[in-house]
Amino acid sequence: MTLVSRFLFAIILTTWTVVVHAAAPSVEHAATGADYSLRWDGDVRISEATFALKINGMWVYGDAFPKRVWSAENGRQVLRCSGLAPVEEFVLTIETANGRPYAVVSAALKSSADFKLGGVRVLTKKGDAQNLSVPTPEKGWTVFVEALRAPDHGRIYTLKQLAELKSAKKSGDARDAFWVSTLQNDAKNQTLAFAALKGELWPTSFEWRSASEGALNVSLRSSSPLGLEEIVVHPGRLVEVDPVMIGYWDDRRPTKVLDEVGRIMGESIRQGRPMHGLEPGWSSWHSYDRFLSAEDVLKAARFMKAELYDAGYRYIQLDGGWWTEPGSYYVNKDFPRGIRDLSNQITDMGLKFGLHISPFRISPKDPYWNDHADWVIHPFVKEKIGKNDDDMIATKGMVYLDGSHPDVAPYLAGQFKQMVESYKPTFMKWDHHYGSLEEGPHFDPTMTGLQAHNKTVRIIRAALPSYLVVTRSMGWLFGALECYDALRIGNDINHPGIKSAEEPYANMTYGKTSGSIENVLEGKDYKGMIRFARRSGAELLHSQSHRHLRSRRLLHLASIHARGGSLPHHRAGANGWFHLRRRPHRIPAQRSPRPLSPQAIAGCVEERQARGAARPLFRCRHSAHLEARTARPHGVRPLQLD
Repeated sequence: MTLVSRFLFAIILTTWTVVVHAAAPSVEHAATGADYSLRWDGDVRISEATFALKINGMWVYGDAFPKRVWSAENGRQVLRCSGLAPVEEFVLTIETANGRPYAVVSAALKSSADFKLGGVRVLTKKGDAQNLSVPTPEKGWTVFVEALRAPDHGRIYTLKQLAELKSAKKSGDARDAFWVSTLQNDAKNQTLAFAALKGELWPTSFEWRSASEGALNVSLRSSSPLGLEEIVVHPGRLVEVDPVMIGYWDDRRPTKVLDEVGRIMGESIRQGRPMHGLEPGWSSWHSYDRFLSAEDVLKAARFMKAELYDAGYRYIQLDGGWWTEPGSYYVNKDFPRGIRDLSNQITDMGLKFGLHISPFRISPKDPYWNDHADWVIHPFVKEKIGKNDDDMIATKGMVYLDGSHPDVAPYLAGQFKQMVESYKPTFMKWDHHYGSLEEGPHFDPTMTGLQAHNKTVRIIRAALPSYLVVTRSMGWLFGALECYDALRIGNDINHPGIKSAEEPYANMTYGKTSGSIENVLEGKDYKGMIRFARRSGAELLHSQSHRHLRSRRLLHLASIHARGGSLPHHRAGANGWFHLRRRPHRIPAQRSPRPLSPQAIAGCVEERQARGAARPLFRCRHSAHLEARTARPHGVRPLQLD
């Protein structure tokens, strides 16, 4: 064989390989049946799946519809079902494309009469009968189940472990994954992936059941996490179910597959919306918790200007504790000159001021809410919080607003617009979103909790300046993610101790708080703050303990990629983790050739002290607290700002 012929053979072989590995699944069904099957090369298939609707408290399966017709429409397989009141029509759509190893399944329904909808399953099988089979042997196959919200973490089970799990009535089922889930054989590079492509109606969960002998039942459900929430569907209303992708890869590691899935999810959610880059800085939470003063913050700012400015550090973020009560924005006595004065002093140093808020949280001690009781969520089930659960203990006794009330979103948008105009932050951390997503009756019974949350977040964000950098902590992993520039996807990185007996390894770094910034940077206590300040959320994923490395690499990739992937989702062989690890702040090279080690910083501090270098003096602007208080937005009461 000549060199040219070998080269051409190599091209043909490579092309053939890509086609095989990127083969679209085949969709099989009877012309008038309610069942369908998805098949991939390699003996992987989902067989005789159907759909189900929870109508007035009862699950109704596809075969209950008298009229069922499949058709091919623009490259999609479409099932139209009708003849079953109170549903006028239910439409299931399965989209595939050449060169794409996954299908996208979506659904919509229209009502003919009032009824209560409690959920939709776009893929399921009656009685938890097995509908998914994988190549034997069973050994080596594991299931990754993602958590619903940011403080919790995902888990990996063998099929044997999965078969032994049971449902817990009050806390949900450990076999249920949310937003993204995978079934993989790491040794053989085989991965079956499921992922939500939107988060608009309800959370999408993946229910794993009946695992045995290389087969199991999988069901894709759109509903509230505990299944307690129902919405009223009026005649003529169209309800669209969030699309879900189902794919199979056998040409790369499972972590690479999840990386690719995360990119697809991120592109679907962000729709090309640009994001602000983040610069490194300091957060008061990691030094003082919520017990701090204005002088504590200024002390950190002076040190950052003197010792860290040339390394690219810019943000001084005032975290929780500046208010009199959680959920209230009355400034406490430890900030005697107010927040605007603090912001002015920080920005006069050439630094950037950041502020912490909890958009949906309110203080039950505030008498204002006695006159607006219908703005508040009253959960069906009150979550019990363990005394060692540092992530959630601060929420005990808190109350949250119901975004479905028409006055809530304008009120919050006006409140935070007024706050930004007065305090002049360029960065905001939005915290404690999960409370607004608790399952309970809503003021508007036609809206789900997720719909109410998303509507409110988008209205607030639209009212704020476009230059403002906004990050989110503590919430469901999906929901209006395009409004944020970064997400905290795990639990607090500096909280100590065990979360509970069930989750004994909740601590992600070291130490609760790290003391003053000088102590941290001189090496006396640097283990928490330094890692936080120098690493993006994606890089933190790589710095977890070895014990959890495998699960943490899988954990929350979709949320990280919600920052927006720039590569087409059909492109194979992307950079994967290199794409994931890109730094969010992009410090110019002349400012920070490489991050300084704690030892190097300590050496610089000692050298500076030995030279007797004087710290700069700072000018303070004594501007008025808030001069323009007229024409407040609808529903906004005056804030006690300073």
